[in-house]
Formats: sequence, structure tokens, C-alpha cells
Amino acid sequence: VYKRQVYDNGVATYRISSRTAPQNLYVDTYALREYADSIGWADDNPGNLFPFGEPTLGDETATDVTIEFSDSTPARWVWDGEMYQRFIGDDPHEWVTRDGESGQVAFRTVIALLGDLYTVSPPSGTSGSSVPATKTTGAGSAYIFTNGTVVTGTWERDTIADQFVLTTEDGEPITIEPGTLWISIVPDDRSVTWE
Repeated sequence: VYKRQVYDNGVATYRISSRTAPQNLYVDTYALREYADSIGWADDNPGNLFPFGEPTLGDETATDVTIEFSDSTPARWVWDGEMYQRFIGDDPHEWVTRDGESGQVAFRTVIALLGDLYTVSPPSGTSGSSVPATKTTGAGSAYIFTNGTVVTGTWERDTIADQFVLTTEDGEPITIEPGTLWISIVPDDRSVTWE
């Protein structure tokens, strides 16, 4: 099982003062790669999470997507003709660099996978808090938003090292467009809606 994790180490991660913890923790992906190299983690590709190629497009328009994770403000994705722009409620969700540069989070493809919600607790004898987590093995509902459309179906995989098998409601394989994509792992008691 692949268990390499980087916690708030102050090297590849940093906090910004304009937000409260824990929502103020950011990751510098370039520093993360440097940190991984410094501790000897190989940068071999473990394999693709999804089958990539000519994208499977949906017949249904989806230009305003709402993904509910909890009782707090849901995430929204609005298609601008080229990218899905991310909002928290009606407020743009922005990325920010250590130097203070910022812009709106945007991706060509947004994937929402629904799974069983459970609680993860720290090992006995260690400090830390229990946190919610969502299972990504087994099977569940899948929603793929790309090019202003939605493909609905299911996901399936046996272990976290396996590629996700995506299938339409008609049993046809789903292929994801290579490029920038956002993956949301959503508790299966929550909703994914679109207009």
C-alpha cells in the first residue's frame, strides 16, 4: 500500500495569516517535490488514476455544478466556455502563492466520486484528532464534468493502488481528457447537482 504522506512540515507547506486554521494551510507543489527528493522518495509514476484519452462527453449540459460535502457552504463550479471556475458559495475560490499572487481555481474537467464516509483516528498512544474520510475502494456513483457537459455512471476499484474503472449508466467505459482536472471525493449521503 502506498502510504507516503507529507504533513504540515513548514518546508513544503505554509500557512497564510488572512485565514484561520485549519483552512489556512497551503502546499507548494515544487517545494513538495524537492522535499520528497531530499528524503529519497522516487518520482516514478505509480500509474494513472483514470483511463485517459478522447473524452467521453455527456448529452446533458452542466454549466453550473454544486457539490455538497457537508452542512457548510457547498462548492460550485461554473463553466466559462473553456474551464470550470470554482466558487465557495458565491465567492471565487482562489489559489495563492507564498509571494501573495492569486487567481481563481479553474480546471477543464471536474470529477466527483461518491463513497462511504467513515472516521479515521490516530493510532493508539499518539496525539491527534479523529477526522472524517471517504472510502475510495469498492464502488460508487461517478460524475464527470467536462466541456460543459456531465457524464453520470459508476466508479470501481479493489485497492488504492488500482486505477479507477469508470462506467456509464449504460455500461460503457468512460475516458477522461488528459490535462487539468479536479477530483472531489464526496460522502455518498451528500448531493451533486447541476444546471
